[in-house]
Amino acid sequence: MKRVVLFGSLLLIPLGLLLAAWQTYGYYQLQQEIQGMEREQQALVDDNRRLVAEYAFATSPGTIEKRASQELHMTWPNQNQMIALKLKDGGGKP
Repeated sequence: MKRVVLFGSLLLIPLGLLLAAWQTYGYYQLQQEIQGMEREQQALVDDNRRLVAEYAFATSPGTIEKRASQELHMTWPNQNQMIALKLKDGGGKP
C-alpha cells in the first residue's frame, strides 16, 4: 500500500508541476495577444481621430470655397449671370 502511495506521489507531483507550467505558458500567450490587440486598437483610434479631423477640414465652407476658386477656377456669379426661376403653384409638380 505504501508503494502505491509513493508511486502515485512520484507520478502526480511532476504531472502537477507540468500542468502548472503549461497553464502559465497559456496565460502568458493570452497576455501577449491582448497587448497586441490593444496596440492595434490604439492605432485604429489614432487613425480615426486623424480621419475625422481631415474630414472636418476638407468639408469646411472655407476650404470648399478655396478649392473651388483655385482648382476649378470658379467665381461668384455677377448679377447678369443669375436666372430667376418661378415655380407653379404646388411646388412645380404636374
